[in-house]
Amino acid sequence: MLFRQKLSFFVFGCVFVFVGQVVTGLVVPPATAQGGLQDAEFNELTVRKLRVVDESTGTTVVGMFADAEGGAVALYQRDEEVGAFIGASSDKGGIVEVYQPSGTLAAYMSADPEDSAVGVNYPDGTPSTTMVAKPTGGGVVVTRPDGTQAAIMGASPQDVAVVLTQPDGTPGIIMTTSPTGGGVQVLQPSGTTAVSIGALEDGGGIGVFQLDGTETVTMVASPTGGALRITDRYGEPEVGLGVDENGDGFIIP
Repeated sequence: MLFRQKLSFFVFGCVFVFVGQVVTGLVVPPATAQGGLQDAEFNELTVRKLRVVDESTGTTVVGMFADAEGGAVALYQRDEEVGAFIGASSDKGGIVEVYQPSGTLAAYMSADPEDSAVGVNYPDGTPSTTMVAKPTGGGVVVTRPDGTQAAIMGASPQDVAVVLTQPDGTPGIIMTTSPTGGGVQVLQPSGTTAVSIGALEDGGGIGVFQLDGTETVTMVASPTGGALRITDRYGEPEVGLGVDENGDGFIIP
């Protein structure tokens, strides 16, 4: 981002001076430095860049700048590492960043015409929680300290989904909803489906699967009745029970 680059240049070597002029309505005349810094009071002061330093060390504690594209304010730690940053531009929106004493990014908020985001990081800078909002929906991602995603939640105009992952980041549970119904899927460590539960406009079903993904138990319900089907580990032979729309039971096969 342009104003971040400018501010970084300012921090690491640019000598800041007052380049504006004192405008109308001075309350007191300009102070003349005689024997040290003097106090002064102004009605209005116009500058393009401003640097505030620590009285005892001379290190920068606050920096501000503005141009035709936007402006920024930075607060610095004792070693002149950025501690907090606020910026805004006319075409990209605004941003707020907070940093650890080590200089790593701890948290941020940003907004632009396409999306808005909030992020919180671990002390080493690894993302911990990220929230994003777009015109098409929003999402939340929770990440483990090693960087693998632990939980994902997302929403669009038509669908909502929640994914909980295993330690290696492989999905473990997937929950979804849509205009046609909802579903829950439980997965094996390998990523194959272990149990599936679904609901549709005309009924619902439950499926239980072998490690290789073969469905061995199926239960379904619909307006015309329900059924239970069981197979061996290879998916056959098929046996089961059912009830039809008349209330009559039957055996499969």
